[in-house]
Amino acid sequence: MPATRKNVGDTVRDITRKALERGKLDRAAVRKVTGEVRKRLVHIERVFAQDLRLAARAGKDAASQSVNATLVSGAMAARIASGMLAGVADTLARGTLARAPRRRR
Repeated sequence: MPATRKNVGDTVRDITRKALERGKLDRAAVRKVTGEVRKRLVHIERVFAQDLRLAARAGKDAASQSVNATLVSGAMAARIASGMLAGVADTLARGTLARAPRRRR
């Protein structure tokens, strides 16, 4: 019996119904369904672990790209700020700072 949700559910339902009707538990049926569930769980565990590894790898790659983009944009912002500050310093050093026009009242 493949351990699908429906098969497991139906099998457990039948085991329970028979146990209640007959007053006796079919231990062989319980062992069989339990064994099929353990086999399925091992398979699910392997697939889950593999998916986690792939997700971690993808997340690491995405994080790396994000960090690189942040560094590049940060460097650009630093160059812009540096240029602005250098322009301010040059203007102050030359004493050629323009005065703000007066507002008309």
